[in-house]
Amino acid sequence: ISPAALARLGGRVPSGSFTFNRPDYNQTYSGVELTMTKRLANRWMMRGSFVYNDNKQHIGSAGCIDPTNQLTSSGQTCRDNDLVATQSTGSGNKSSVFLNSKWQFNVVGLYQLPLGFNAAANVYGRQGYPINYFRNSSGVTDKLTRSVALSPAADERYKNVYEVDLRVEKVSNITASSTLTLSADLFNSTNNNTILQRFNRVNRSNTNQIKEIQSPRIWRFGARVSF
Repeated sequence: ISPAALARLGGRVPSGSFTFNRPDYNQTYSGVELTMTKRLANRWMMRGSFVYNDNKQHIGSAGCIDPTNQLTSSGQTCRDNDLVATQSTGSGNKSSVFLNSKWQFNVVGLYQLPLGFNAAANVYGRQGYPINYFRNSSGVTDKLTRSVALSPAADERYKNVYEVDLRVEKVSNITASSTLTLSADLFNSTNNNTILQRFNRVNRSNTNQIKEIQSPRIWRFGARVSF
């Protein structure tokens, strides 16, 4: 801010943030995605996808102003050739989720049975996300608190996540232009309880305690009228 502008503000620096291009820093993303779609014909349909990717950061000698390897929402600041693992900003408390899976797949299909019955299934899987353990440390000179990453993002991951969801429904005609659909859905039919989050700050009483697990098996029953 210029001296003249600062004088007009009475010497008070306005609040806000600045975003700059980071020198000597870049990211590379390499990936392949395969998709398959079978439109509804001969009483069945299916859709599937598989993705494999490699997302890394590259830091040169001028790309690390503060040599402390901080853990930020965009990943680790000063570890060259490490994974890019962005902290989740989704709903709820997701502060310990760092998004990076090298592979992921999803297959969903439906089959039309006699008497108006339909059966469907959804199968999903992905590599476990990095855990990213860290500790808080204060700077010697500036006394600012930093979250210091303790190991490369690829060193420790949660277990791979798998889920199988099932559905069956019965479609009945009410009139010539309206139908009634009764349905039953079974989510996480195998009742997996994979750990999705742990408290990843070390030197605390709750370090490594479970923070979130995969939702348990759930039944859902429904009725829908279409007209």
